[in-house]
Amino acid sequence: MHGVRIPIVVEVYVGLTTRILTVLVIAALIGAVSPSGSAQGTVRVFVDSNRVAFDQPPVVLDGRVLVPLRGIFEQMGATVEWENATRTVLAVRGSTVVELVIGRRSAQVNNRTVPMDVPAMIIGGRTLVPLRFISEAMGATVQWQEDTRTVLIFSSGAPAGQPPAPQPAPTQAPAGGSAQTVTGTIVEIRTGENPRITVERGQTLTRAMITPETAITRINLSTNSGGSVSLNAVKVGDEAEVRVAQDGKAERVRATYRSVVGRIDTLAAQGRTIVLANGQAHKMADENVEVLINDRPSEAANLRPGMVVTLRLNPTSNLVYGVAAEAAAAQEPATRPARPTIALPEANAVIANPVEIRGAAQGAARVRMTIDAMLGVRLASGEDNVGPRGGFRFNMNYTQPPAGWPMVITVVAINRAGLESDPTTITVRQR
Repeated sequence: MHGVRIPIVVEVYVGLTTRILTVLVIAALIGAVSPSGSAQGTVRVFVDSNRVAFDQPPVVLDGRVLVPLRGIFEQMGATVEWENATRTVLAVRGSTVVELVIGRRSAQVNNRTVPMDVPAMIIGGRTLVPLRFISEAMGATVQWQEDTRTVLIFSSGAPAGQPPAPQPAPTQAPAGGSAQTVTGTIVEIRTGENPRITVERGQTLTRAMITPETAITRINLSTNSGGSVSLNAVKVGDEAEVRVAQDGKAERVRATYRSVVGRIDTLAAQGRTIVLANGQAHKMADENVEVLINDRPSEAANLRPGMVVTLRLNPTSNLVYGVAAEAAAAQEPATRPARPTIALPEANAVIANPVEIRGAAQGAARVRMTIDAMLGVRLASGEDNVGPRGGFRFNMNYTQPPAGWPMVITVVAINRAGLESDPTTITVRQR
């Protein structure tokens, strides 16, 4: 079938200066493109240290990434010519000569035949080729990072496994150059092994490694509540101030967000704008929106008028990055419960396993408790009903974290409508 239109969201990151270009395209797939081609999610591409301004973004077809040949080759220092009569592309870089014909499953590289698992094709007036062909034709090192769907291209043959280095945010580096302070929206969080955080500011992307020494805080600006948290309490879409040392390690992360509670009146703009009963309208971000319905992962398409929602907003852009909806809460007041208090253990206490968690959550039906290692590893979780006088008491067994890792105990109060309070957190250490 020809003329199939497929929406593809593509983010292109180019070079170690980590600049980002987000493009939403409706790609008219023609010629050799089969109906099985589909968008496979966000694809990020880095080429050395310079941004490539693609007017036709990469696409994903049958699990293969196709990239604009001219944009990539010219970024690598090659000259590219097009012969319309023979539908042939000729690229020259130093002593390397590449010749390929649209529709063929092979190309000539210095008179050597190089096969391609997908033929070169024209989309949006540009020649696209399989990503692997870039390395085979130009001798570049090409890496694919599955977790972040990121492509790294090193024209100089950088060692495999070398990630883009965190880049300074101009005008924000402090005097002396020992560290830099970066502010922006969090676009990526990796917990567990090799934890890191990535912050976007305009056209600049900065990545910082998280260590047990990183001080992490998160504050709800709507209620001015929050405190020290583990990495997995920070959310994509939060605004962050990150102080990054010269070695790329984050010394501190200060995340902020806003929250709004209300009942959905209507869903506008094809479901991308939530209009509440009080008349407020909140637009959702184009991607990375976390939707929970009755505490279960869901999609924005499943939101309905009458649901009571807690919206998590970026405080700078005011875009919605999180929606927690309660489908059965229509008759309950749309009011979040107050933050619970933790009486035991005390902050900075040395705890044993199991640990007794005791406190109060007035007006709540139950509490949810978690214990996390600071680097974002969940060690334990559980729920308990709140007593008639508002108290709770719970003995929790947890998985021992690596030696020296601080831990964060988090308690959230939940009312009968299913609405959650802001979290109360304390930092502790293992005995």
